[in-house]
Amino acid sequence: MHVLSKYQAELMFRETDRLLLDYSFDPIENTSMDGDAMQILRFFHANEVYQLNLDDDYFKGIRANTFCIEVGWSELYSVYRNGAETYPALYLITANHKGTRMITMWAVEEGG
Repeated sequence: MHVLSKYQAELMFRETDRLLLDYSFDPIENTSMDGDAMQILRFFHANEVYQLNLDDDYFKGIRANTFCIEVGWSELYSVYRNGAETYPALYLITANHKGTRMITMWAVEEGG
């Protein structure tokens, strides 16, 4: 696993990237995901994994000390470009803050 600085992690994203999933899982409340975002997550395949260590700071809307950034794709998320189906890079970010598991997923356009 590669360890990134916050600067390196921020370089992975652009303002035009699309937020697909913004979810917190609190086992005390026993919440669960459903809908399209859950299906995209269920069929997510990671190709690369990175770790980001911060001191109780925010990254992509999540507050934590340690973040896991998985880069991959989902069988259920594709776009058509020039008449061809492609699978854009998806970035799954997870962290735990005070007992609440936070998950966010971003679709990153080519060149991101």
